[in-house]
Amino acid sequence: MPAGPLHASDAEVLYVRHFPVLLDTAMQKFEMNRDAHELGQPIELARAEYDRGRLLLRKGLYAQAVEHLRAVRHRFLIHSLAEEAGLCGLEMVEGLLMLARADEAERLARTIMSEFLAASLNSRAITALGYLTEAIEARNATPRTAMRVREYVLSLRTSPEREFETHE
Repeated sequence: MPAGPLHASDAEVLYVRHFPVLLDTAMQKFEMNRDAHELGQPIELARAEYDRGRLLLRKGLYAQAVEHLRAVRHRFLIHSLAEEAGLCGLEMVEGLLMLARADEAERLARTIMSEFLAASLNSRAITALGYLTEAIEARNATPRTAMRVREYVLSLRTSPEREFETHE
């Protein structure tokens, strides 16, 4: 690349070139820190494993990511962490849509919505999950739809009154 100011397109090229290396480095760190997390901190271990599953998804290892996240989601549910389990499940929905497993993605989205209702979580999150479920049912949902819903649910932690925008 030429010397001088960095342009947006240059930054994108750098990101694309180095993203796989960053993912591999992060995966190695997770492996090295696993023993430390296993020493009596099951929630922190689950959160670290959640991040690992997200990295697998971003790396394009969809089937592996879904199975990994399934176990992590189960850990969150055991500890009654419905929101974390839901966010983890939404990552799974994204992966399932990438794998063209829409029926399974729809069932999971409905399950997450039921868990959010049972836990009395923010009604706006439940509305967004309803939107996702209907989009999957109509076969109009993309992995990006699931990602947008997950990002929205996460944003409600800091902006609980934020409106969900249905257009992509």
